[in-house]
This record gives sequence, C-alpha cells and structure tokens, in this order.
Amino acid sequence: MLLKAFAVTAPSTPAETFAQLAAVTPGYEMVSLDMLGPQGYVWGGDILQPETTKLVPVAGVAALDSKYQLLVGSALYHSGTLSTHATGPNAVVSEPYIELGREDAVELGLEEGALLTLKAAGGELQAKVKIDRRLPKGVLFAPYHFAALGLNRIYHGQPAIAVELVK
Repeated sequence: MLLKAFAVTAPSTPAETFAQLAAVTPGYEMVSLDMLGPQGYVWGGDILQPETTKLVPVAGVAALDSKYQLLVGSALYHSGTLSTHATGPNAVVSEPYIELGREDAVELGLEEGALLTLKAAGGELQAKVKIDRRLPKGVLFAPYHFAALGLNRIYHGQPAIAVELVK
C-alpha cells in the first residue's frame, strides 16, 4: 500500500531491494548484495575471520594440608588499594577484615569484631573478624584492598593460602 502511494514498484528479488537501498544510501553506492559475506561488508579491509581458541588442559591444584584456607579477593565497591581513600567505598567497607563462617566462629569462640591472627608461610596478619553464613567450614576470606593488613607477606597469587588461626 505504501509503495502504491508513492507509485513505486516493489522489488522482486533481494538483489533488487539492496540495489534500490544502495542507490539512496550514502556509502552504499559501490556495494552490491553479492559483496556481502557472513560478516557483512568491510570498507577498505579484508573480511574478518573469527579466531578459534583451543582449550588447553591444566593440572589440578593439590589440596592444602591445612585445616583452614584463606581466599583473597575484592570487597564490595572497592576496586583496588586507592579505593580505600574514597568516601563512597569506605562507607561500605572501611577497614581490613578476616571473614569466616558461622560454624568456624562458634567452634573457635569468636564474635564479630574480635581480633584474629592468621599464621602462614611468610608471616602473620591480624584483623577484625567478620562472620558470615556464606563461607563453608575451614574457608576464610580477606580483601586485598587494605595495605594495613599486610596481605602481601603471605599472598603471592596462589588460589588459596594455608593458614593457622591464633585467637
């Protein structure tokens, strides 16, 4: 109906449709439908070929010979050590902590905010306890953002750190 209103004949093939479109669209004057490939048409360059990636098997990590294992990661809203100088992230997490699960806290007689010392190969560190239900028994967490924690004494990029707890 729209074509009749403009007194235009409908194209009968995709190539005709594309030719009509190209005739009125700047930049498409030199392109035809048969020039389009699976990735379209690339002006002034070769058609890009998708890169394939091969998966490489890796050896598993041996289990740590320790009752407690410390994981290191990012705290909510912090993005690095400089974020510890910003008002916003510090309103959420303002100091270093060692997080452990409720089961471990009960077993060790620890309450929220108590000081806990961790011993590991390379040194010790101490911070206030944060108790959470998400961590399984034997797993601890510490954010890497706070230089005052001295985490770099015991953390060297390993997936988990074998630690001993000292109350």
